[in-house]
Amino acid sequence: MRERWQPVGILAAALFVTNLVARVGIRIFAADNDPWQVRVGLATMGLIAAIVAVCAFVWARRHPMGRVVADLGAAVLAACLLSVLVGPFVSGTQPFAEGAGTFFALIWQYLAFAIGGAVLGIIVVVGTGLDYRSQALKRYAESQRLRQRRAMSAAKTPAPKTSAPKTSASKDPAAKDPGARASVSRARTRR
Repeated sequence: MRERWQPVGILAAALFVTNLVARVGIRIFAADNDPWQVRVGLATMGLIAAIVAVCAFVWARRHPMGRVVADLGAAVLAACLLSVLVGPFVSGTQPFAEGAGTFFALIWQYLAFAIGGAVLGIIVVVGTGLDYRSQALKRYAESQRLRQRRAMSAAKTPAPKTSAPKTSASKDPAAKDPGARASVSRARTRR
């Protein structure tokens, strides 16, 4: 259980800390400068998208796609809620200080950038053929090819020759050749 949820928690914490660092930076350096606040906010959202894209790429190589989508969704949702509900307190305001419209706009913006990063990471890993399913199909095809090679090589190898015991100097042609035994018996029945 820990192996599955620990990376999800680490990703959620990394996304939340990224948002907090941006909020503190804006509060200290650009409290009264709206253009810089917008630039830093967009840069933060781009960084969040990049982090999610890298995690999507790495996780899609190791796990099935359903698990990747669920894990990324849980991490992004947790980080989004923390950033929207707890983040404003760090920057000296409250979550609904600017109204419900701004609150929900922040949620949609955060989710749009995070989903965009996840889709980008998944497209890259699937496009390069490095995702979990492509690798599993590649391993299956290789095992089938090896199995076919083994069957073909087994069919090509001649059967081991067994040495027949030497009989006394018999003039019977059937003793030397089993195929001759049938022809000798046919010849005897015709007489």
